[in-house]
Amino acid sequence: MKNLFSHLLLFEVEFEEFETWYRARIQNSKDEMFKICEMGAPPNHIASQGRASPAGIPYLYLASTEDTAVAEIRPHTGDYATVGRVTAKSNLKLVDLRNLRKSVSPFLVDDDEIPKLREDIDLLVELGKELTRPIVPNAAAIDYIPSQYICEFFKKCDYHGVMYKSSVGKGVNLSLFDPSNATVNDVKSYLLTRVSVEIDSNWKS
Repeated sequence: MKNLFSHLLLFEVEFEEFETWYRARIQNSKDEMFKICEMGAPPNHIASQGRASPAGIPYLYLASTEDTAVAEIRPHTGDYATVGRVTAKSNLKLVDLRNLRKSVSPFLVDDDEIPKLREDIDLLVELGKELTRPIVPNAAAIDYIPSQYICEFFKKCDYHGVMYKSSVGKGVNLSLFDPSNATVNDVKSYLLTRVSVEIDSNWKS
């Protein structure tokens, strides 16, 4: 599978598409906007589990748009949110799980490697779905395990992070394994005037 990763990376030139990232936090009140120094990853002792990280291991979760960053923190109408504008280092090696079947061509490998390539792609597609799939908060401890496992594997293979589609917004998410690979430049405070909900019309009792 490691050979497959080389075709899933976002190198410096392609990464320029995402020059600016965003991170959001819900404020305790209107007048308590977070400072720049408070918009990074949380300290180890209070870092909760996320899609990519187990509890106690802080990763930096970013989004490609402000709307997506805010949607990812599951706010309520009337909340105030601080949104930080973030710049990530440009020389990072990132595994791109957004459009795997379009990113990898069978012409990139020898004929005898094609069956293995297909198996690896199918596995990574499913893992990409795990990163994107909506999770109910009280089930996160179990449901996050598959995506946490594969992100730990990426990390051990010397990659800096993973990109994947957002489950709650139209943008792209980035999980950086080392928060020092990004810098928060400035912050703004927003009143959230509307939070939309979409119902699955195909659900049956």
